[in-house]
Amino acid sequence: MGRRRSWDFLFGLLLGATIALLIFLLLLGRNSPVRPTLHAYNAHIILYPNSGSGSASEGTLIHFQVSLNFEVPKGQSANYEDRIKGSKGIVKVETVPPFTIRNPLQYPGNSTLLEFMIEPTEPSSRMLLARGMADIRGPKMDEQGKVGPHIPYFAECVFVLVDYSRISKEPLPLMRAELETAGKDGIRQLGSPTPELKLWKDGLATITAINVPQDSEIVLRWGH
Repeated sequence: MGRRRSWDFLFGLLLGATIALLIFLLLLGRNSPVRPTLHAYNAHIILYPNSGSGSASEGTLIHFQVSLNFEVPKGQSANYEDRIKGSKGIVKVETVPPFTIRNPLQYPGNSTLLEFMIEPTEPSSRMLLARGMADIRGPKMDEQGKVGPHIPYFAECVFVLVDYSRISKEPLPLMRAELETAGKDGIRQLGSPTPELKLWKDGLATITAINVPQDSEIVLRWGH
């Protein structure tokens, strides 16, 4: 319990650092970016095996907590658009500021894909500080699997903390961190730069990536 609390405290520090960065940029009078940019994207992912009842008891509940610092060029509004996928369904999504659904003809009728947008509190603002959570159902991940956030815009820094301790206290087989991008045929493929992976005791892993291309995924993968 003490280790869990320490990691929650660390994630809180990361959120505080994101806020401090935003304030620093405002005080510095920094020139606006030439493209929509995520200055910081922090994700905390927890895997819960055998959650739910019936067929869901054979899968994994994936819990996401995310905080981000987003800025757009002058003359634009920081409307953040992204998507969430869940092979066995999206259970719950909450964001601050609140999100709006961009695919109402599909979601929530089809709960495997949510396209959403988060708008800044002030419509003309070029900066957005947002946080959110999501619960997603996926397949069993004891022997193989992958988890990680979708990064819709160019990101200067992405940090991901994955807690898989409820599946295993030891490292899962063939664990590696990957950056996936969309190929010409729409199939995801390996991209660069390669994220940095660190494995910690008691079922914890961290991934750090810098200068991440838009429409990428930063994933922790294991198994064949």
